[in-house]
Amino acid sequence: MKKGLSRRNLFKYMGVGGATAVVAGCENNPEKLIPMLVPPTDYEYTPQTAYQYMTTCRECDAACGMMITTREHRAQKAEGNPNHPINQGTLCARGQASMQSLYNPNRHAYPLADGKQIPWKEGMQQFSAIIKAASGAIAYLGKPASGSEGRFVDEWLQAVSGGQRVNFDLLTQNSQNAANKISFGRADIPEYAFEEAGLVLNFSADFLENWGNSVENARRFADMHSYKNGKKNRFIHISPHVSLTGAKSDRWIVINPGTEGLVALAIAAVIRNKNDSHKFLKNYLAAYSPEKVSEATGVPAKVMHELAADAIKHGPLLALGGGNVSATDQSVETLVAVNILNAVSGALDKTVRFYDQTAPESSTHQDLTKLVSDLQSGKIKLLIIDEANPVYALPPSMGFKKALKNAFVVSIASQQSETTNAANLVLPALTAYESWGDAFPRSGVSSIQQPVMAPVNNFDAKAR
Repeated sequence: MKKGLSRRNLFKYMGVGGATAVVAGCENNPEKLIPMLVPPTDYEYTPQTAYQYMTTCRECDAACGMMITTREHRAQKAEGNPNHPINQGTLCARGQASMQSLYNPNRHAYPLADGKQIPWKEGMQQFSAIIKAASGAIAYLGKPASGSEGRFVDEWLQAVSGGQRVNFDLLTQNSQNAANKISFGRADIPEYAFEEAGLVLNFSADFLENWGNSVENARRFADMHSYKNGKKNRFIHISPHVSLTGAKSDRWIVINPGTEGLVALAIAAVIRNKNDSHKFLKNYLAAYSPEKVSEATGVPAKVMHELAADAIKHGPLLALGGGNVSATDQSVETLVAVNILNAVSGALDKTVRFYDQTAPESSTHQDLTKLVSDLQSGKIKLLIIDEANPVYALPPSMGFKKALKNAFVVSIASQQSETTNAANLVLPALTAYESWGDAFPRSGVSSIQQPVMAPVNNFDAKAR
């Protein structure tokens, strides 16, 4: 048995019937959200009294609802918005700690030109001049924008005679997007309804840590994994290593590294033979029976048959893939295999739900490589880096920092970083606690980001 997945055969079979046969019936009506945005006006301010403002966390693209407690017009505590449909009052450690960016003494206090303090008027004059000089050779590098911000930047780039926008995010789900495009004909990330699952098979995904929306995952997983009517649904972790997520499983099945996809296909083969569905996958899955992949995976065939039987008996099934799997050279193939398992088990529209929405913004490693190449060749004369630190995050082997010397670099940032130190012009930006914005984390959910206090007066920053 060849260890690994056949990329050509896997994609061929999914291309023949996968996009249409798998995605059928995978639409749900969007939910409605009435945000707690407008505060009451019929009250008198009382000193030493706490007031709560509702806003949106911008630490990641999950865009959880936040409730900020203020006292004496200063933000003091961040908690989850109990009425927000995504996090329902919970907030992760990143969201809790995000207030550190507001009072961080290392925030940029004023504009800088080549490391020297300048007034805002001079900074904007320099910015305007270089925009005109670099017309048609401008690039923008910033975080993915799920709200109206992305459209605004695109329109702005078009207004200044064109330019490219590259998204920069360390915790991307590009492999999952690509796998879903192959499997379902759409590159967006579905909603995972843990609470509807009778059995969760997890192929190395750290869904309680940094995979997807960990806050929503934890809430829904707790609902699924709690005792109800004298019984508890099961969670099985299938991975070569145990993580914080895996430590909470009912059973850990140790496999050989990189064979998650083989195990998923073996289970899918047994289930497909039992229910005789998805006939276009019959010949393909026949090559991945438990007996044929047992040696390569290190998992006895009997165990894989048992997992398939559990999925049939205790379903609906929810199969997840991610974590270290996404960093391998077979990440897309492995995640397609997990998608196949969800499809043949009947999980679609039950525990895996797609909505009618546009694909999330993302950029691949190839996009970043091309950006570096364009910088090196001089095709880009102006690079605008918005609230990102690629100089620190990207490996030195990419040559990003060296390539910056070939362009004029403008950094729009609230915090000092290696990237702002390498920029020609630094324009301080207000934090999300001090400015307006919006986010569309998923179809039917639109969240408003509002300022919860006046800008900290120690820093001469402006709204992005």
